[in-house]
Amino acid sequence: ALDAAEPTLERFLASDDPSERQQAHLALALSGGRGAPLAAHALRESKRHRERLFRVLEFQGPESYELLVALLHDPSWHVRLWTVRGARFAERRPTPAWIEKVGRLALGDQSSAVRHAATTALCKMGPADPSVTTKLRRLLRWGDERLRYRVLRETGHERFFEFSREVVVPAALRDESAAIRAWAAYTCTSTVEPTEATLGMLKELLDDDEDSVKAMAAAALELRRRGDDRTLALLLPYLKSAHLVGEPFHWESGRQRRNLRAGGGAGAEAPSRSVPMPKPDGLAIQALLAGGVRTLPHLEEALRNALPGDRLALVNALGHLGEPAVPSLTALLDDESEVVRWAALSGLVGTRAGAAVALEKLLAWTRGEWPVFVGEDAWKRAVGQMVGHLRESAVLPLLVHFDARLRHLNENMEADP
Repeated sequence: ALDAAEPTLERFLASDDPSERQQAHLALALSGGRGAPLAAHALRESKRHRERLFRVLEFQGPESYELLVALLHDPSWHVRLWTVRGARFAERRPTPAWIEKVGRLALGDQSSAVRHAATTALCKMGPADPSVTTKLRRLLRWGDERLRYRVLRETGHERFFEFSREVVVPAALRDESAAIRAWAAYTCTSTVEPTEATLGMLKELLDDDEDSVKAMAAAALELRRRGDDRTLALLLPYLKSAHLVGEPFHWESGRQRRNLRAGGGAGAEAPSRSVPMPKPDGLAIQALLAGGVRTLPHLEEALRNALPGDRLALVNALGHLGEPAVPSLTALLDDESEVVRWAALSGLVGTRAGAAVALEKLLAWTRGEWPVFVGEDAWKRAVGQMVGHLRESAVLPLLVHFDARLRHLNENMEADP
């Protein structure tokens, strides 16, 4: 088919009309085989022309490698960025020339967006080719802060498990950037199974100058069942928030991802941006509660010395510890704060021993002062949990009382002008 169309293609390639030349170049790229290399004439055309050529080449096979590598040398950072980001088949079957050029872009391109995209492309190629891991080691040693962070992030999957475990995480735990040290400790909580040497590094980070790094290291040790009283003490301050679920954090927010795509213009260096420090709140609380019985005396001590505004979060934490916390929660049922009393009761209803205590207290409340702030949904959740541990006949008086109370409240609201 290419031979039959050759006279027309030659006429279009020699045309003074850019649109005709573009059609010829796209036809050559689509034809594959010997047609793709002939499309290299398009490298002398406009930037838009080269962009359209790439969008065709990215869906072609290995015969397009040579031209794709040529596009990685393009003077426009936009073209280099789209080429290194979009040539997905080159990530699955990379040639030595492709790996070499992508590695050079990762370390030395003038555009930060291209450097980041090239680093991601290297990580997606996998560790099978030794030249890929060699270039990633160079990035860990000589790359800027955001490139080192990206290597840590992008190698956190099963194909890179051994490389990440043996090389990336240990290097990141010793990184000069506190944010990268904190993220490296975070990967040890679930993504990467730490070695004994890595666990030793995490223990060293308990003396770090940054509180977030210390908290992340303490959380990793607790979740890996290597914690002690010191790690618990480092995590306790994060219970001072009124909520047990900390702010979710991600490797990059949407705004940060958009910022990384800003290249700063052809040949221009994008403004440097520091790696975001992870918020350890949610993870620290999970690790603290994972300590179970070990955490109980620390929570009780903190509760005795806590300010009024911090007590609710500590009571909620006690409620997550189950049966061992029943005595402490029972004592809090007579607390002067209604909010604390209900939080203690909500923690009790989740266990068999605690449900019996909660039932007795609720029956007493039906005959006296009732926590008026408790809404219908909270009441239903509490009673529903008790029914799972006690006989329905024991809970029935509470249901009758609450139903009558709701009717009374509704009648008052209807009568209120």
